Amino acid sequence: KTGGKKSVARSEEKSMAERRGHILPDSPVAIDRWLPSPGVKFFFLTHMHSDHTSGLTPSWNHGRLFCSPITRKLLLHRFDLDPDIVTELEVGVPHLLPLDPAGLHTMTVTPIDAHHCPGAVMYLFEGYFGCHLATGDFRFDEDMLPFFVSKHIDTLYLDNTYCHPSYTFVSRDEALQEVLSVMEKFRDTHDIVLGMDSLGKEGILLAAARRFNMRIAISPARLAQMEVLGMPDIFTLDEEETFIRVKMKHEISAKRIQEWNRDLPTVAIFPTGLMSGSRKNLPGPIDDHLVYYVHYSDHSSFAELERFVSCLRPSRIVPVVKGEDCDPNRYFAAHISPPRRAGTVQIPSAVLMAMTDGRPRDSLGRRVIRTIQRSKSLPVRCPRPIQFEDSEDQLQSEQSERRLTWPPTKGSRKDAIEIKTDDDDEEE
Repeated sequence: KTGGKKSVARSEEKSMAERRGHILPDSPVAIDRWLPSPGVKFFFLTHMHSDHTSGLTPSWNHGRLFCSPITRKLLLHRFDLDPDIVTELEVGVPHLLPLDPAGLHTMTVTPIDAHHCPGAVMYLFEGYFGCHLATGDFRFDEDMLPFFVSKHIDTLYLDNTYCHPSYTFVSRDEALQEVLSVMEKFRDTHDIVLGMDSLGKEGILLAAARRFNMRIAISPARLAQMEVLGMPDIFTLDEEETFIRVKMKHEISAKRIQEWNRDLPTVAIFPTGLMSGSRKNLPGPIDDHLVYYVHYSDHSSFAELERFVSCLRPSRIVPVVKGEDCDPNRYFAAHISPPRRAGTVQIPSAVLMAMTDGRPRDSLGRRVIRTIQRSKSLPVRCPRPIQFEDSEDQLQSEQSERRLTWPPTKGSRKDAIEIKTDDDDEEE
């Protein structure tokens, strides 16, 4: 029976992997799709959320894998892949990649900051097959638009997670202040549990540590990931050292909250765009005052999606999420442009040979022919591991090389972290 269950689980996982991601038509390119596919030699990973890595395993070796520098670190940390098959691409810069062994035909790939989670990028592909944009998951920002000046997007693979008029979000800065306000309200009377995914929203934790001079309790696995991301030393494994702790969202239920409250008064905060101040999605009955939902979303709202599509005016939209209620073609038909060319794409013979030789083309992606000089129309971009209120350089300047130290001074476990500075006369 156990073997049967495992077989069913593997079958379901394979089915899910087959449904995920996209293959650019008439090309050797796949995005967030990891099962071997005829003709595909180049695999692009947008970010490290599990619904975009389904099918990846430590033994994966179906071609060259491309991703951002931060995602490469996370990928090797989590999957222990052979590092020789993973190529990082600097964010915000066009890269020229060979599509055949002799380099007769190339494509240009530009990774663009997706403002979703650490390392997340969109990919702009340009080549004989046309011009295609795969957003992965993203939160729209106006600074994305200069990358598409004078570009005709043939196909837009769009993150349509919240593509419905009912989804209206405040900015993440505003949502962050709401989270901190809830924490401020309960800091002296309750423990606070943050329900989060395995990756993303690290800015909330850094902001909370700064506001309350308090470490954040996290799991060993999350701590290891924070070290990979280069996060400041603001975390602890001991929940007795702080009133703020992080749990995976699926670990928080009405029953768990009731159990926590038998020991200490506890409230749960869910920073998410999925729930709109409702507790209907939390398993079991629970008092409203013990659960807070804050519209902190790493996906684009409906209005942001419409702004994005109206600026790009693609010829075709392929939704990442399937479903009639969130179909962007239903809402954004007025922003679709006519196709710029008719007929089928002619695959160059050298590329076709490389696609059909039956072997992973490690040599094709082992080197980038060159990084294209930035166009004057593009702003200068640097890879940003995590989006926070202040940059680390600003923080160091403002705090004169301050460092967080532990344990705190004598007192209750809710005492603040002691802040040491090089200047004893500096005021806090």
